[in-house]
Amino acid sequence: MVYSMYEPLARNNTKRVNSLLGYYNYVYIRISYLVVFFGILILFLLPFLVAYEDIGVNIYIAFSLHLFGSFIALRLFPYKFALLNAIQRRNLITTTYAYVNIISGAVQIFVLIFFKNYIYFVIVVIISIGAKALIVSYLYDKKFSHYKPQKRESNRYLKFILLKVKMMFGHKLGDVVIYSSDTLIISSFLGLAVAGIYSSYNYVILALFTIVDSILLSVLASIGVSLASAGENKRKYALFKNIHQLYVIFMGFFAIILLNTYQVFIHLWVGGNYIIDNNITILLFVLYFLTIKFRGVMLVYRDAAGIWELGYAKPYVGVVVNILLSIVLVRYFGVNGVLLSTILVMLLIYFPWEVRIAHKFFGVNATQRFLIDTVLLLLWICLIGALTWYVVTLFNFDLTFSGLIYRFVLSFGVSGVLLALLAYRFSAHRLAMKILDKCF
Repeated sequence: MVYSMYEPLARNNTKRVNSLLGYYNYVYIRISYLVVFFGILILFLLPFLVAYEDIGVNIYIAFSLHLFGSFIALRLFPYKFALLNAIQRRNLITTTYAYVNIISGAVQIFVLIFFKNYIYFVIVVIISIGAKALIVSYLYDKKFSHYKPQKRESNRYLKFILLKVKMMFGHKLGDVVIYSSDTLIISSFLGLAVAGIYSSYNYVILALFTIVDSILLSVLASIGVSLASAGENKRKYALFKNIHQLYVIFMGFFAIILLNTYQVFIHLWVGGNYIIDNNITILLFVLYFLTIKFRGVMLVYRDAAGIWELGYAKPYVGVVVNILLSIVLVRYFGVNGVLLSTILVMLLIYFPWEVRIAHKFFGVNATQRFLIDTVLLLLWICLIGALTWYVVTLFNFDLTFSGLIYRFVLSFGVSGVLLALLAYRFSAHRLAMKILDKCF
């Protein structure tokens, strides 16, 4: 949806933008009803999806509240969020979210300490969703009141947009199913207690996803405009390749620090009784993060260019393989099997498929070279990660807050220097210098 607004915004065609907003509002309303419909169906299937244990929470009420939160998010002015992304004013969204999250987080802590009630906790989440939407809507109306939903566009143009939306929906659905199916499979085969411990580790991963996604979304509109502008494809491809390599190294930096601080952070957060005392599992969690996020630049270019139809089958193939593989491996390896199945799907199905799509879009015949360069880059990152982990373990820091800080500083320094040399080796340092010059 954001993609379709780049051209009319660049031409200052307010009438076209407003008509698109009217259509988007219509689409979001229909989607909200579909979400509720399928949510109610899943509500009746919960006993088959979750290995129920008495944890003091009514899972039907909890699920219904989460469903209501999703419904609110889809009904409270989502088209305004789309436009703010398109005009590169996402700062209004992120600033609002930051303030509301701080307040809601404090309230959630208060609720858990004094009431120890998960239902109250979820109600606070729903209120924060509504507050975010209302505040962003107010700021939008104050600054961009000339952009408002109007009569819809011609059917021919809307059919084109609808095709794009259908193709994009498959990709987004695939992401949601893969991430959520892991938890469902773990709870079904291993029980809610194991799923709860898994969720604590996964929560850290999701927090990192949020940080990384905010960085990628901040450049999405700029990439969309650059792709729509005139210029040689070879030059655009060279920029794409450099951004990809620099980004992969950046994700490697995140992953290495996570490897050295993950277990200590979880121990301080939830306590020693709720940690996974298995180094292989920790390593797989880190690889899970890296294999999902190192593909980020390719996905941003796909979204900016609106070429979802080129890989329309990818999410469906990935979802089917991931679920079947997880069901088989969880029986033999437990949580490790579920993590491993997602890692394999990302590396062996998603990554090569996305590389082929990117090169088809740019019209450049260098798919094999790109794959080899990226694999070599990932292997170098793994080697640097192993070396950094070895250096950190030599000091035998304890499981305290000061130990966490020492681990962070040491892994930051060692991996930072080695990855900077790696960036120089792959010539990604030139792009990094340009970015630093613009920032400072």
